[in-house]
Amino acid sequence: MRYLYIFFYMVATYGLYAQELEYTFGEIDVEDLRMKIYSADSAASAVKLLSYGHAYYNEGTHQIKLVIHERVKVLNKEGLGFGNLALAFPNIIRIGKLRASVYNLNDAGEMVETKVNRRKVFKERTGDRKRSIKVTFPDVKVGSVIEYSFEVNTRLATTFYPWYFQDFIPVRHSEFFVEFPTFASYKVKVVNDRFMDYISPPNDETQRYIAKNLPAVRPEPFVGNLNDYRCAVSFEVSNTSQFRTVGDEQFVADWSGVNRDLLFNISFGQRLSKTKEMAKLLPPLEGLSDREKIRLIRQTVMQQMTWDKTEGLAVLLPLEEAWESKIRPAQEINMLLIAMLREAGFDADPVVISTRDKGNPDPGNAFINQFNYVIAHVSLGDEAILLDAVYEQYPTGLLPTRLINKIGLLVDYEAPRWIDLNLNGEREVSIYSSEINFDEELNMEGVLTILEDGVTAIQQRRFLKSRTEAEVLQYYRQRFSSLAVESVQVENLDSTTEKLKILLAFRREAEEAYGPDVFLNPLIFKKMIENPFKASQRFTPVDYEVPQALRWVYTIKLPESVKIKALPEPMALLLPDDEGLFIYNIAAEKNQIKVLIKYSLQKTFFTVNEYPKLRNFFQEVASSQQAMCHLVR
Repeated sequence: MRYLYIFFYMVATYGLYAQELEYTFGEIDVEDLRMKIYSADSAASAVKLLSYGHAYYNEGTHQIKLVIHERVKVLNKEGLGFGNLALAFPNIIRIGKLRASVYNLNDAGEMVETKVNRRKVFKERTGDRKRSIKVTFPDVKVGSVIEYSFEVNTRLATTFYPWYFQDFIPVRHSEFFVEFPTFASYKVKVVNDRFMDYISPPNDETQRYIAKNLPAVRPEPFVGNLNDYRCAVSFEVSNTSQFRTVGDEQFVADWSGVNRDLLFNISFGQRLSKTKEMAKLLPPLEGLSDREKIRLIRQTVMQQMTWDKTEGLAVLLPLEEAWESKIRPAQEINMLLIAMLREAGFDADPVVISTRDKGNPDPGNAFINQFNYVIAHVSLGDEAILLDAVYEQYPTGLLPTRLINKIGLLVDYEAPRWIDLNLNGEREVSIYSSEINFDEELNMEGVLTILEDGVTAIQQRRFLKSRTEAEVLQYYRQRFSSLAVESVQVENLDSTTEKLKILLAFRREAEEAYGPDVFLNPLIFKKMIENPFKASQRFTPVDYEVPQALRWVYTIKLPESVKIKALPEPMALLLPDDEGLFIYNIAAEKNQIKVLIKYSLQKTFFTVNEYPKLRNFFQEVASSQQAMCHLVR
């Protein structure tokens, strides 16, 4: 079932406040009810006719208030799923003044309103410390217009949260009106301003933004967080005349200020100032190399601590108490790791990051709230290593891809600095090798050996451990559908140091009764390298999690009765500045065909303007996989 989702990633308590809507509830244009197809996107299943938001500071309660009012038109059967509204938010948030109706035309062409009954509103708690309100709209059919409004309230006195004009369906009109408090000034950031129809002249009191005819945001391959690229406006405090700290809020003018606030914050940097007790918890380290010591200290923390599935920056307990509690948030587990590394004599510091699901960090805006996770940075002479003690399945020196989101801020007494989060050199690595034997009728059989390392091995181990033997066999049969995979053997499944090894025994019957001339595609395993970029135009950057490396090496053994007449031409493709390469080499040796394919992508982020060169690269790779060997019987 499809829902209209609205998520609030806020950390404050919400209350209720009544505010008049700027667009009158219930004033529906009959022409919208008669609409059959949205002219700007004829394939759309629904269109958001109106998305209005009003945020303002209330002098009486010293809180930021927000009013949301939206209308959605259902255009076809697929759009009927939008007859469900879901509001998801943390337990501490409250939503009030919820109002919802459905509008249809009767047989006489008159508008009929059906109001949502309270019994169609469902509240529930989820296991991840969140609550949700779900609304089931009655009498929703193709042609209906759905309308709803609600209000939220936060005790934060200066923070205005982003407004997203663009959605996963087209938006005809989106508008956001903000009234600023008199004691604060703001930096404003607009994303995708090409869709903006109107922005009021800047001033310190109010601001209005109107965007029209926005296309739907559609997922594309290799996108980090779509919210980073949706048309939106966000606000960050740059100065205040009344106070520095308001409720849960803290703001600073630059990264030096962020660094200073973190270092001297009692719930962050000050937790690392009293760590002598941590020395008693260290395992025996005599005679070990530095990397062996680091690995053992990390293992000690992981054995003691269990992640409670929450994360952030605030270290709520002194580290000794966190250790005794055993089940704690991610930031406390990794701060324990940093403290123990320091007591063992290492130069270890925290790095605050924004995870990939939260969005890209913005070095241009010095604001603490964009970070939601802490990892450890350890200097080892001229080298350094990034560590996390939360994701246990990852070996020391290998970060989960969720945490590798471009850059993180190293918090340091001398000066803060940005750290490349791919510092460890995480990669996706796969090596395929085989010896394939053909008989006189050109039936074939062989064993494909797959070696996987780095991030790929971690992800594949997790997958294989969660499947039965029958499910694993079926998975590889589907993955290599051109072959008849007869058996699967897995080695090093539980190792964190050895490459994951998978052996697939396979066979394939000849596709036809061949005559004297045989044309054979030497790429037996089909589509060894997929082309994920078929669209001629790209609306978001290409964002790979980590660099990629892939190699195929195999030999095709032909019977004596079959001779090699012609082979495909070798190919070598290079992206500029060593960003990537593709090498396809094929050679004949007596009655054998030796194939080598090497592919790597070192660069992980390509802008929209760079997309054409990346697409052309993969198009040429794909075309090379069509060339045939000419054999003679």
